[in-house]
Amino acid sequence: MSACGYRHTGSVGRSCRGSQIVETTGAFLVLIFCFTLPLLNLAVIPLRWTLSYSVLESNLRMLARCDKYSQARQVYFREGENLSPLKRLGGVQIEKSELYLTLHYRGQSMHVEEPGKIPVTWLNPDVQYVLTRATTVSLSPLVASAGQPFAVPGLTAPVSLKLVNNVQWENGGIDPFTAKYYVNE
Repeated sequence: MSACGYRHTGSVGRSCRGSQIVETTGAFLVLIFCFTLPLLNLAVIPLRWTLSYSVLESNLRMLARCDKYSQARQVYFREGENLSPLKRLGGVQIEKSELYLTLHYRGQSMHVEEPGKIPVTWLNPDVQYVLTRATTVSLSPLVASAGQPFAVPGLTAPVSLKLVNNVQWENGGIDPFTAKYYVNE
């Protein structure tokens, strides 16, 4: 009887080397496909969320530095070239995006989307003007598996998130030529 537990019937016997290779390969495949890839997918979603939030925040800071709110909206509507870092990131798709001013004054808040629509009572130095951008993005997992009978957001399907960025409006002054607040032009 050999060390492997087999009985030899001839002069040439079988070797015990490599007898568990088939089982080890199967175990590694289960480990990779059932544990490692889903954990990588779970690790990539927060990374993409953080990077996309950072790109949107820096873009919003650039918009808040415009002279007038109408200029900020013009740049916002042609922002295809401004969000190229977000497109190069990969796995991030913008589904919907809104830009508006949030005004805070004496415990009250107000949203203004169009330039020139701020009421006269809200045009004073005590009002805090905040440029707000609400963006719905779709974040794809690192390895998307097609053909699954069900989709798990973040593991096998993209997850949809709403990112809201707020930046203080930089220019609270009055235009000397039109005598209007820059934020309301």
